[in-house]
Amino acid sequence: MVKCSMLGMLLLVIFCQTLCAEPLGMEAADVVVTTGIRDRMPVDAVESYAATVKNLFCFSRITGARVDETVWHVWYHEGREVAKIGLPVRSSNWRTWSKKTFFKASQGVWRVDVMDGRGQILGSQKFHLL
Repeated sequence: MVKCSMLGMLLLVIFCQTLCAEPLGMEAADVVVTTGIRDRMPVDAVESYAATVKNLFCFSRITGARVDETVWHVWYHEGREVAKIGLPVRSSNWRTWSKKTFFKASQGVWRVDVMDGRGQILGSQKFHLL
């Protein structure tokens, strides 16, 4: 009986360690809206910018992904989805970005959500075009 209890406790400890060792899953470690990308990094961080800008980029660094997953950059203007861009993730520490072209009527509040394939938001960044 004691041997059976000890064996049960040992199995429980091994099971708990296995659960704790599981990776947390995919995360957006960094989400930055920027005017450009250089050497796979954002050149600046935009919180507000003149509405005369032609393009902005959303940079995201994804960690904890399995090989060949996809993240989505979903761009919103005044709460309305205007673009959804699928981006491949090919390692557990991957940098990627999307580009959005703006037009004259682009003033207002913008947001970019970084989502996984199930639609879970991994990160988000808000900015204003003045």
